[in-house]
Amino acid sequence: DAVIVDVGAHVGEHAVPLARGTDRRVVAFEPNGESADRLARNVDRNGLGDRIDRRRAGLGDANATLTFYRSTFSKCSAFDRELATRWGARVAGTDRVPIRRLDDLVEGIGDAADGVDPVSPPDAIKVDVEGHEAAVLRGAAATLAAHRPLLVVEVHDSESGGAGAGGADPDELREWLEARDYAIESAEDVWICRPKDVERE
Repeated sequence: DAVIVDVGAHVGEHAVPLARGTDRRVVAFEPNGESADRLARNVDRNGLGDRIDRRRAGLGDANATLTFYRSTFSKCSAFDRELATRWGARVAGTDRVPIRRLDDLVEGIGDAADGVDPVSPPDAIKVDVEGHEAAVLRGAAATLAAHRPLLVVEVHDSESGGAGAGGADPDELREWLEARDYAIESAEDVWICRPKDVERE
């Protein structure tokens, strides 16, 4: 019955299996309009409209509207042009996309703007945002402190298009998480971050 926030949900490759056959609720943030449309179709095909709350927006450390670069390789699409053109991809188009801080959306932490549904306190947060994972986490600092969710973060280092191409510095991100009492287990470019003061079943 966990609440999971999926940041960078793409077409639902994590959100759909996390919601199927369970009482879990997934709040899926996807800024890429084409991917968000495919996510909506996948949610509908699997009958998960009551389990997956789809948000066509990005998360970050400030409330803003930013240019999003749609890549010819959709998994490379990003808020950074250089990241969107990795591996020989090109920019297929741009969109202006709203960015919100998770802290402003989570019930009991912030005040969601008029017309924006609040997000229940999360038990877990998955982040795959092509180099902007530090901004997402900074914008969720109060949520992490209050609710101590499990974090699963895909970290884009300089070789995969991170610090050298608009992304976060992995050493700085590790230091930031450890300062908030998270233990980090690395599985290649994915970090599983568990709060040290929380025991889970």
